[in-house]
Amino acid sequence: MSVFQKMIFLLLVTLNLYSKAFTIHTFGDSHSKFCWQAIALDNVTVSIHYLGPKLMYSFAKDPLSLIKSDMNNVKQGDIICFCFGEIDCRCHVHKYINLGYEYVIDELVNNYIKAIVLVCRLLSDVNVWIQDFR
Repeated sequence: MSVFQKMIFLLLVTLNLYSKAFTIHTFGDSHSKFCWQAIALDNVTVSIHYLGPKLMYSFAKDPLSLIKSDMNNVKQGDIICFCFGEIDCRCHVHKYINLGYEYVIDELVNNYIKAIVLVCRLLSDVNVWIQDFR
C-alpha cells in the first residue's frame, strides 16, 4: 500500500467512512488523476473528473460551468475532492508580486473556498475534501 493510500485509508477510518461502499470523486487539474488512479481500497471507488489544466482562479470565478455536467454522478454519501491550485502557485502568483504575494494567495484561497461552499449548497450529504499541496 502506497503512502497516499495509507493516508486515504486512515482518513476514511478516522471519519468512520470505511465500513460502507462509496465513491470518491476528484475534480481538477492533473492532481485529480495522479495518485488517485492507483487507489485500491475495499468499498472505495475513485471516479476521476480530470478537467484539464484548469486554474483555482478559474474554478473560483465560475465553478458550476466547470463541473456541473459531472455532478449528476455524485450520490448521497460520496466524497468530492477538489484538486486545483498547483498551476496558480507555480505559474501565476509571482506575476502579482507588486500586490504582495500574501494578499494574492489569500484572495485566491478565499474565493476558492467560497466557490466550494457554493457547490456544497447544491448537494446534500456529500463529504468534501480539498487536496493541499504544500
